[in-house]
Amino acid sequence: MNSWVILLPTIITIIVCLWTKQIYIGMFAGIFCGCIILAGGNPLVGLDMSFNKLINVLASSWNVKIILFAVLIGGVIKLMQVSGAVTGLIRWLQKKANVTTPEKAQFLTWLIGVVLFFDQYTSEAVTATIGKTLANNYGYSKEKVAYIVDSTSSPMCALLPLNSWGAYIIGILATLEVSDSMSVLLKALPFNFYCIIALLLVPIMVFKKWNIGSMKTVEENCVASTEMAVDSTEEERVASPMLVLIPILAIIITVVASQYITGKGVFSDGDTSTSVFYSMLIGNAVAILLCIKSAGMKGKESVKLCLDGCLEMVPIAMLLVFAFCLSGICSELGVGTYISTLTAAHLSGKVIPVLVFIVASLMSFATGSSWGTFAIVIPIVVPMAAANGVPLYLLVAAMLSGAIMGDHCSMISDSTVLASVFSGCDNVSHFKTQLPYALISAAISAVLFMIVGLIMI
Repeated sequence: MNSWVILLPTIITIIVCLWTKQIYIGMFAGIFCGCIILAGGNPLVGLDMSFNKLINVLASSWNVKIILFAVLIGGVIKLMQVSGAVTGLIRWLQKKANVTTPEKAQFLTWLIGVVLFFDQYTSEAVTATIGKTLANNYGYSKEKVAYIVDSTSSPMCALLPLNSWGAYIIGILATLEVSDSMSVLLKALPFNFYCIIALLLVPIMVFKKWNIGSMKTVEENCVASTEMAVDSTEEERVASPMLVLIPILAIIITVVASQYITGKGVFSDGDTSTSVFYSMLIGNAVAILLCIKSAGMKGKESVKLCLDGCLEMVPIAMLLVFAFCLSGICSELGVGTYISTLTAAHLSGKVIPVLVFIVASLMSFATGSSWGTFAIVIPIVVPMAAANGVPLYLLVAAMLSGAIMGDHCSMISDSTVLASVFSGCDNVSHFKTQLPYALISAAISAVLFMIVGLIMI
């Protein structure tokens, strides 16, 4: 379908979410709208199709494993929290990092997100868990935690691609017969302007106390918790930080090993969804054993806590089902292809890098998928680079920057959903508070891509 009408599901989702402040209603409205379009304008057929497509999300093993990952990580988090391991880790970090102010607590959250670059979902979950506790202790908003988490997880995965992100991009380049795909990706990293700026903007925002737009409002309305951790720890369990660090290490090792095993010795060919799913199974098992052995908890208590934590993640699983469904409908409508075709005629000369950045941003925003954007845009930029004498790594960098930027601005993105839920804030509020910072990073990135295009092409 080659018409602007196919953009309506994304537009309606955003409007309804902002109007009702209910992400489920907004997403279903977008799904229903998309299905009406697919049904040729028949609302009854569209309604039936909407429910069928929501159910069919679970027909994909990739989707199911990612959803189960989100559920299972709740067990690990619950065990870390109740055992006192998170409290122990935060006390240790506060002492080592000399955390005495809200600004230092926010910077510590940012630093944790930077270090945990190996997996986006794990990074978001662990960083948000620690960041949320620090926010309670030092009296700042959960929206700020979500912004910090979202601005470190995806950008770090894209900047240090020793993970499934790098393997995925290299794999796509390899299928397009780019012989030096690893070299192309590494050369692209210094030009990945959006990710670099988004990362650097966080500590600037923190120490300059630069709260703009909706972030200023939520910070002004944020009241410090009456149960400060420094005053209430006498009645809390306090366990060794190793109860956090060892499960995380087990998760990392399992992800890497599973990537190699499922890829039959080739990391880039590994099944990412299988890897993260099994990493969570191992992470839960390790966390349960450590709680029994080191935290003095009974086996039945540990298993019950783990199951309780998983049940608490069911709302996240539902959000992911809605997000995957809406993203799939956008793909079926051909939103990505429509946007790229619409602008392809204008991609010429020295403005190619900045236009690739804009196209990738719009595509990722409309579909809610940075990885889907990679799959659509990379096959476009490879021949484009060769035809116009543009360095391929520069266009790959523009594509990466745009995909992450659009992902940060999209309410239907799984990373945006998870960052808000793990941080304990409303998804719509996270979208509104993060948007000004994302747009600032995007504007600076666009200028830099224009300058680079003028100099290098």
